[in-house]
Amino acid sequence: GFDYLPINFLVGTGVSLAGTIGHVKSAIDSMLRRNDLNNLIWLKGTPTIMIGNVEDPQFEEHLKEGPYLVFDDSAKSEYKNDARVHFVKGHPVLRDAMTGLLKGLGADGYVGGSAIMAYEQFQRSAQHNLEYGTPTRKVLTIAKPLIVAGLLVAGVAWLGKLTAKNVRESEED
Repeated sequence: GFDYLPINFLVGTGVSLAGTIGHVKSAIDSMLRRNDLNNLIWLKGTPTIMIGNVEDPQFEEHLKEGPYLVFDDSAKSEYKNDARVHFVKGHPVLRDAMTGLLKGLGADGYVGGSAIMAYEQFQRSAQHNLEYGTPTRKVLTIAKPLIVAGLLVAGVAWLGKLTAKNVRESEED
């Protein structure tokens, strides 16, 4: 079953586990294991994934909850041709499953996908340094983000003062 997935997952006829279902499910399981799926749900809402020829009696409600993705040419025309859904064509959908999933969830391209990968790399590096690093490396691992956050706050404060100064000067003129 698919009950363990924190998304709406609809599977119909005309598709197989060895084909579209398996490839999409594998991509989702991978995202779930790395916590990417939960992060995307937090950002975009609860997605609905439809695979194959199946009826969705809660179609309008699912559209309001989050992204709606339809996989496989065997899906009903009313769903795959709806402008509000992301349709991934093919029968079966194999190598395009992961890219179609990321694109439909809004995590594709240089911004979303790269940001996720950069965050994961930072997370793994920090975890490794805190677990196996020397005391100096552990201190640096904790200090770097704090320094960056401090500089960011100082920059915002400086920008606020500069803006206030410019407003006062323009009011005097």
